Amino acid sequence: MSVYSMRTRRARPGFIEPCQPTSAPCPPDGPEWLHEIKHDGYRMVARRDAAGIRLITRNGHDWSDRYPAVVQALRELFVTT
Repeated sequence: MSVYSMRTRRARPGFIEPCQPTSAPCPPDGPEWLHEIKHDGYRMVARRDAAGIRLITRNGHDWSDRYPAVVQALRELFVTT
């Protein structure tokens, strides 16, 4: 079961819902805009805190065990909070 559901549950504290892509006839233009090309794959948020490193899907599932190389790369980053 998802740890996040807009209809039946509250978001887990600290959970940040990933942005959802939207269709548009053309992308916005200007120096303030940054665009992400979404190839086939999954949209997740990487969370690193005292509990460890987790890769959370947009539905709130922890997929860290499915991408150990990504978790290891995140572990090696120098990050301060």
